[in-house]
Amino acid sequence: MDEEGSKFIYRSNKKEVDTRFVALGRLMYRFIKLFKRHDYGTYQTLKAVFEQQFTVTADKTVLPKDNDDISAKSIQSPHDTDSHYRNKGGKRVKGYSANITETCDDAPKDSEGQPDDSDRQPLNLVTDVNLDVVSTPDCDFLEPSIEETQKLLDDKIEKVYADGAYNSTETQDYANENDIDLILTGIQGQPPRYELTLSEENPDELIVLDTKTQIIITACLAATTKIDSQTGKPVKKWRIKTDDGKYRYFTIEDVRTSMLRQKLRDVPIREKWKRNNVEATIFQLGYNLTNGKTRYRGLAANRLWAYSRVTWINFRRILKYVMQASKRSLSSQKRHCFSIKKWICFENNVNSLINNFLNNSRLKYLNFSYF
Repeated sequence: MDEEGSKFIYRSNKKEVDTRFVALGRLMYRFIKLFKRHDYGTYQTLKAVFEQQFTVTADKTVLPKDNDDISAKSIQSPHDTDSHYRNKGGKRVKGYSANITETCDDAPKDSEGQPDDSDRQPLNLVTDVNLDVVSTPDCDFLEPSIEETQKLLDDKIEKVYADGAYNSTETQDYANENDIDLILTGIQGQPPRYELTLSEENPDELIVLDTKTQIIITACLAATTKIDSQTGKPVKKWRIKTDDGKYRYFTIEDVRTSMLRQKLRDVPIREKWKRNNVEATIFQLGYNLTNGKTRYRGLAANRLWAYSRVTWINFRRILKYVMQASKRSLSSQKRHCFSIKKWICFENNVNSLINNFLNNSRLKYLNFSYF
């Protein structure tokens, strides 16, 4: 409290830090009691941090909470109280998470459904950007993003490509209800030893393949007292006897996940590659950011930044598509209104005008979004 934070962190050991952390909690508790009549502004932030990090016993003793009791939605910075944290793949990240949805149509086809011989490339645009706190699970983005995208398209969405983080029971049910083929690049976690398949003849019979021994086992329904809250019926559970004489149980979720893994295993690799294109879009979105750090504070300001950036990405794609179409038209009709040199000058002038427009608009936009 009498010196800079960096000196305190690097010189103190864990025991000293824990001791001073308790002293800091007592000081915060004193401030909260002292200024409780001025419950606005930074007081609310201080009070929220205290309640998230400390607890007060019956005898007014201030104690720090265990790490497991601290929510991922706790305040991470006094300068950005909207920011959350998340442990993703063993890496702790703070701030916000952006989800990008874009079309991925193939090259144009002729009347017989064969690929067009022309060099035309499809115009694929970003249809939705959803930015939220980083504690939001990836699978929560899928349904609203598809709904927003469908509003912009004339044709019904047939396929959705995503990575394994978007897999959940809810997303699978949503895809099935809307006749959408949800193609995942993989499923989180290591493949289990047993592959599960429901019998077509008897839905209560489960066929289990031991991938280690390649032996097929028929699992039987196990007695259970757990009742499904939605259907009011007993929850199905199967069991097999393992080599060591113990029972191995499988739930309906285990069956669904295993069957999904088998389905994705048969998807051609080129079909899975389509999802990779969105990585380039994510790169374009955060190109101006350093080490993934946003320049803005607050959820609203970061959302406005994402909307503005995605608008710029679409604008550039449309411009490139139109200019390429114009070049093809001039070449096919053999009416070169400009020489190659003049055309390059024309394209550079257009790009310069666009960049000037975006820069001027961006300054006005930043001022607006900041306030």
